[in-house]
Amino acid sequence: MNDKPIGSCDDLGLPNCGGGGDGLADIVSTVFIVIGALATLYLIVAGIQYAASGGDPNKTRQAKDSIIYALIGVVLSFSIFAIIEFVFLRSNTGLGL
Repeated sequence: MNDKPIGSCDDLGLPNCGGGGDGLADIVSTVFIVIGALATLYLIVAGIQYAASGGDPNKTRQAKDSIIYALIGVVLSFSIFAIIEFVFLRSNTGLGL
């Protein structure tokens, strides 16, 4: 029986592609790092738009909406992360994230 995770370097026929060879765990971690970075960037841009709105109600509303949408995205991504981790832990495979 093959004890290497699916998507590992050996499974893909790649020579040493980054150490641990956790495959799916590496992909999931990378996706959530990118999501976190994009959400942070989006929040910064929306905050700058809010500060630069100059009291214009339309620009202020648009900036507030952007901040709310970014926060909703962060909450959803953390929820999805928690669900994925819970499912893999319950199946005793664990991603080890």
